[in-house]
Amino acid sequence: MASQNDDRDYQLGLARLGLERARFRYEIVKWLIIAIGAVASFLVVDYGRLQIEKFRATAENERELVNAYLSASETVDPNLWLRKLELIRTLSSDGGTQTWAAGEISYIKRCAAKVALYQETLLAAASLLDPHSDPAERVVARQRFEQLYWAELPYVDEGDAVIKAMIVFRRELLAVDSGQAGGDLLDLNSAMIQLSKALKDDHPQNDATCRGKPAN
Repeated sequence: MASQNDDRDYQLGLARLGLERARFRYEIVKWLIIAIGAVASFLVVDYGRLQIEKFRATAENERELVNAYLSASETVDPNLWLRKLELIRTLSSDGGTQTWAAGEISYIKRCAAKVALYQETLLAAASLLDPHSDPAERVVARQRFEQLYWAELPYVDEGDAVIKAMIVFRRELLAVDSGQAGGDLLDLNSAMIQLSKALKDDHPQNDATCRGKPAN
């Protein structure tokens, strides 16, 4: 009888030990899961923060690149525009920005050089209408007009109407500057009007191939 009781106590002890071991394993697994979950949550949070910072840095970089181009485009040097745009296309990681830069490069190569030179020609000619303007400024404007007349406008293949208007304006300008008989400010102003109209009519924005528009 005593032997049976001892055996039963032994079996109960083993059962209790098994339960304790199971509970201990459960506690270990539970805390392991909690620890893994905590680590995972920290990793997710850190990764999220890293992605946010990366996005902010990328967005700031894109903004700085575009601002650099916008500042460069305030000049009348299309070559400077192209260099900035090539830099944007190379360094940008945004597909939309790269596509935009490629479109701007294409537009500048087709049209913008002539646009810039036409605008500068108009300003240079207009600044020469008053023969009594500041002599130093007039010399600079006169030299710039000659550069445009002989070299830069022919380089961008200005239209026939622009060529004729430039010839007439220069002829009247020489007559006024030299005090020749027949040199008349009214004729010079009339030549300015004709030049302005010719530049407007031949403006590259009127060309269907500009800005990627298909030619008719």
